[in-house]
Amino acid sequence: GFTGELSTKPLSINNKKPNCIGIIAGSSNNEKKCWKPSLWVLLITRILQTKSDLEIFLFGTPKDSKITNFIEQEVGSPRLSNRAGKTNLVSFANELAECSHVIGNDTGGVHLANLLGIDTLILYGPTNPIKTKPVFDAKVEILQPKECPPEGGHSVNDITVDQVWTSVACVINILNV
Repeated sequence: GFTGELSTKPLSINNKKPNCIGIIAGSSNNEKKCWKPSLWVLLITRILQTKSDLEIFLFGTPKDSKITNFIEQEVGSPRLSNRAGKTNLVSFANELAECSHVIGNDTGGVHLANLLGIDTLILYGPTNPIKTKPVFDAKVEILQPKECPPEGGHSVNDITVDQVWTSVACVINILNV
């Protein structure tokens, strides 16, 4: 029965810290949408080595804590904060709103980041980004495995660290300005 126009304008929250990146490494509803934790470790280590004043926050549900605890332990940096399972929806949104960029799997948290107007990089594999990508008018970059059809269907783990790094390096260069 909705007859009005739907606004795709994101919320305007100005809490962003310019050197804060959020990572959403889990996906509570479907493990097949999750990039391997070991790949997140390689990417996060590379990010932290590139710019000494960057902070990274790991977000997720209590169910995602197994993944984020592994990443936190393997990376072992005081500039990496594991927030998975430690927030409710409101505090998660507030902490997410502090990030200038969010990188994650196809999961609810990246849609929330998009609603909050945060630039997002989303790793898609088995799911269809044409049908399930975020809808708000904030910057969204979709990354799929090479040779994956636009409607998905490949393993997200076919995305290489170098593929993700190419997009992340552009973000880091922007942060250096």
